[in-house]
Amino acid sequence: MMANNTDNNKLLAFIPARSGSKGLKDKNIKPLCGKPLMAYSIETALESGIFSEVFVSTDSEEYARIARDYGVDVPFLRSEALASDTASTNDAIAEALEKFRELGKEFDAICILQPTSPLRAAEDIQKAYGILKEKATVGVVSVCEPDHSPLWCNTLKPDGSLEGFLSRDLGQQRQGLDKYYRINGAIYFVYREAFEQDPFLYRDGSFAYVMPRERSIDIDTEMDFRMAEVLMNHSQMFQLNQFINTHVTHRETSMFLPDINSYANQLQTSIESKSILVIGGAGSIGSSFIKAILPFQPSSLTVVDLSENGLTELTRDLRSTYDLYMPDNYITYPMDYASSVFEKMFRQHRGFDIVANFSAHKHVRSEKDIFSVEALFRNNVLNAKKLLDLLEVFPLEVYFCVSTDKAANPVNLMGASKRIMEDLIFSYSDVFPVKTARFANVAFSNGSLPDGFLNRLAKRQPLSAPMDVKRYFVSPEESGQICMLSCMLGNNREIFFPKLDENQMMSFDEIARKLLAEYGYEVFECEDDEAAKRAALNIGGHEDVGSGSGTSKGNRSDTAYDSNGNDDGNA
Repeated sequence: MMANNTDNNKLLAFIPARSGSKGLKDKNIKPLCGKPLMAYSIETALESGIFSEVFVSTDSEEYARIARDYGVDVPFLRSEALASDTASTNDAIAEALEKFRELGKEFDAICILQPTSPLRAAEDIQKAYGILKEKATVGVVSVCEPDHSPLWCNTLKPDGSLEGFLSRDLGQQRQGLDKYYRINGAIYFVYREAFEQDPFLYRDGSFAYVMPRERSIDIDTEMDFRMAEVLMNHSQMFQLNQFINTHVTHRETSMFLPDINSYANQLQTSIESKSILVIGGAGSIGSSFIKAILPFQPSSLTVVDLSENGLTELTRDLRSTYDLYMPDNYITYPMDYASSVFEKMFRQHRGFDIVANFSAHKHVRSEKDIFSVEALFRNNVLNAKKLLDLLEVFPLEVYFCVSTDKAANPVNLMGASKRIMEDLIFSYSDVFPVKTARFANVAFSNGSLPDGFLNRLAKRQPLSAPMDVKRYFVSPEESGQICMLSCMLGNNREIFFPKLDENQMMSFDEIARKLLAEYGYEVFECEDDEAAKRAALNIGGHEDVGSGSGTSKGNRSDTAYDSNGNDDGNA
């Protein structure tokens, strides 16, 4: 299975999965939270995006079939000689490298990902590979701190005496003890040439990657397995992007990835060395747009948003994302783009090459009364005009403003305001290029109903969702990418929109049920809000997430949500 390798190194992810384990029978395919154990290593390897080939080394046709079900090819099985419990992983790697050579495939480095480490994250693999590239000449091995210092351990005398078991002053030195680490079995990177010369990794030229203890469990016994199950069921292990891909969009990778790859040169030309202003950049779509453009290396990035906390988290997120380019000239401003201080800032910069505006009222629930409607039109239309008038003073290469699918034949005021916004921005298209994009609901975007599901679960509160409202969904990543493609590749006055089939629609009720199942809950349906709240009290704080029953209230859209998806988080 090919992944998206980001450099010239050809990397092999090697997942050893021999059948017939003696200690824990068939542990490599033993179900863990609804998936075969080895599926977690497969999915994490693919998610890391660094491997040229993800390969499951097995002697079993059944194991090979399961591996294929999770998206990897198994072009050959282990030889019979390597199917026994005395066979070493190094021998299996050597055999696999030889067979891949026969298929015309060579690799620069190998990463061994044992199925018994299901809690390792894609970022762990990425960071370990970063160490390999930066300073290793042999390999990188993942380690973690032990539960207790080995200085508190010793052998016992034959009679069980504790004489000399510990140093007399060890207790006084407790805070000053050296920090120890142990091999955790999760990640082994090794350069192919170094491996073929000497597969022993613990030598000069090898370095450690330190993993958190909570992701370092190595399953060997039934007790290990149960501990992994508890940790896996815990809400903090929930992988939102993976859930969206699997259960909401039903797309393993972004639908726009082929377009980005095909037009990479044009995108590079359009973005590289350009100054870019992103308004509303701390929101779901704006931040995804920023992540989409940064690999193409703009010279500067200025982000404006009303949310100071949102800008802080955006900055932390960008700086914590593996291998993401950050321009030296990066600055955020917590301000209103219709304010006088924004105009001062803009004039001080003497404009920007590219301006992308994501600041808008996007939810139908904003139509509460005349005051909220006035605020909606002021933000979506009047403030947009004030910005456009400023852009006339400092002409730019392109102006982009996000729209919504509700602007097509609008049936509510929010959609109407965005349709007026489209007509407004296009009236300036003789002065500078203007582009926009319409698309469906952004799954789990800030303030959306699915995002509310996560907040309800975190607070042990019931979920409520309309049963008869279906929507098209794009992932947060896809929302930023279509905006980038429209902004950088679209023609003047063009509107980009994704092509989606009707069978890709999802109801909020379906999403709620799948989310509860992902958290380890069984759905308990209630007739009304009060019954759901009472039921939630019975499980809140008393049972672990993996063992409770999640309360849920399904309703028709006219009881709590209107037929346009009042709480659905549209772009």
